[in-house]
Amino acid sequence: MGHGEDFCRLMRQKALDSAGIFRFEGERKNAQELLRLAASKIKISVLNYCILPGEVIILADASCEKAASLSRSLFAATSRNHNMRKHHQGPCWKGRAQVSLIQKKQCLAAASLAVSMLPVAMEIVRHPAEWKCSGLHELTGMKDRYRIIDREKACVLSGFADMQEFSRWYLSQIDSLVKNRTANLFPFDAMAVGDNQRIGEIAARLPGKFREIRRCRIPGISDSIAIFVSKKWGRSITRTI
Repeated sequence: MGHGEDFCRLMRQKALDSAGIFRFEGERKNAQELLRLAASKIKISVLNYCILPGEVIILADASCEKAASLSRSLFAATSRNHNMRKHHQGPCWKGRAQVSLIQKKQCLAAASLAVSMLPVAMEIVRHPAEWKCSGLHELTGMKDRYRIIDREKACVLSGFADMQEFSRWYLSQIDSLVKNRTANLFPFDAMAVGDNQRIGEIAARLPGKFREIRRCRIPGISDSIAIFVSKKWGRSITRTI
């Protein structure tokens, strides 16, 4: 079994403008629709997402090529729209999206929760359900029309067999994270997050001076570790796995 079959991809793209290019809800909803259209066209399974004022985070079950196609399509479209509205010229985003490999099952579930909790971590809202431009409402069945997320795949890849059980678990975990104020514990800057065996196999591909493995404590996961590397090596490895 190849590494790619065990991992999903977490893409995170930040805007050049520190104040963000999606400051208003209408702008974020427009970006939501562009994401839905791009995912449908490319035939990619989005597992969760969050559109914030200054960045977009997408969790998807996709090959490197399809993830790159989604990034190019979405961020080109949002740049065009932003420049037309603001009569602006030039890039809107900071280079390429940062990509992390997330192992399926427990690590994927933890990453998805962390994506949903980002508006809370950034102190924009008190509860993620208040933030409309994310995948929480789709994952938990609160939104059925114009869905972006493949709910069934998100459920199965997170380690659940029943959709209702997954929705109940997801909401209970969200409420627990809000109550305990543990919104920002996930290592978003990691190149890969997974169990000892898989992360060890990835690390073995890197020269020793470029690899650093750290253990992370993530709510609900007892044996998860993250690998941190330089941008140069991180990009090359995430493209080949």
